[in-house]
Amino acid sequence: MHGIYAASTGFSVQFFPESAVLGCGPDAARAYPYTVEVDGTKAVVKINAPDHPLSLAFSSGGTLDPGATGPYQVHGRTVTGQNENDDFTFAPLEQTCNLAVLAPSTTIPSGGGSAGTMVASAAPAGAANGVHPSATAGGGAAPLSTPNAPTGPAVLSVSSGFPAQGGAPNPLAGRPYILLRDSYADVLAKGGVSVPAGVSPYKYAGNACGNKTPDCQKISEAIRAEAASAVRADASGSGTFPGVAPGVYYLMISTRYNNQGLVWGQAVQLKPGTNSVTLAVGNATPVN
Repeated sequence: MHGIYAASTGFSVQFFPESAVLGCGPDAARAYPYTVEVDGTKAVVKINAPDHPLSLAFSSGGTLDPGATGPYQVHGRTVTGQNENDDFTFAPLEQTCNLAVLAPSTTIPSGGGSAGTMVASAAPAGAANGVHPSATAGGGAAPLSTPNAPTGPAVLSVSSGFPAQGGAPNPLAGRPYILLRDSYADVLAKGGVSVPAGVSPYKYAGNACGNKTPDCQKISEAIRAEAASAVRADASGSGTFPGVAPGVYYLMISTRYNNQGLVWGQAVQLKPGTNSVTLAVGNATPVN
């Protein structure tokens, strides 16, 4: 199956040939294997989420019916860095949306759901499509720009410059795109994290979270505090950030391509109106 199905509650399912990405709002998402089976006279999509499997029955009009209306928790994640094996490490982001009938859609829902608690952990990059820090920055942090509450008129559209590879998913599909107010290294330093000289901040963060050191929680909190806006890429690797105030920002984007970890953390000057950037191998930084 291909394409996005979404409900008015913010719950969504984005289908790829090898997985179904369950989403709650624009931020939390996770991929699971799925099958399409015939149950009596109906075709049913069965999503193999270990702790809460989901069955979606095809209904008239091309919709998908979960057969329930209660809350459903999506176990999303945000990238915190990379470990010594170049695997990306994540901090979980829990988000809950109510189940409802899903209709075909061209976009991921821009709102919906309620946030849960974030706890540091680590996982290989292929384990899930992660998402960005918390949608509600706490403490004295500046507000995060969202589709329903943009913080300014400068809009950044990001697209993928990776070539199509025989039906394989775009390496940026479903990835979290985060816009930071400062560089990743400076964000960690402002959060009280001391990265040794000559060490990649992504590597250091990955090792910290992989080993569950106290710095992992500091890293997660620092990213939340300095996130200006965020969006999840669609199947083509495209995404548009909600508007922010004009100025200089820094990308926080990562993926793996041809067994190589890649990050984009460069500064972008955003002017009022529409701005754009294309991500490709040529403007990425390999993480070794």
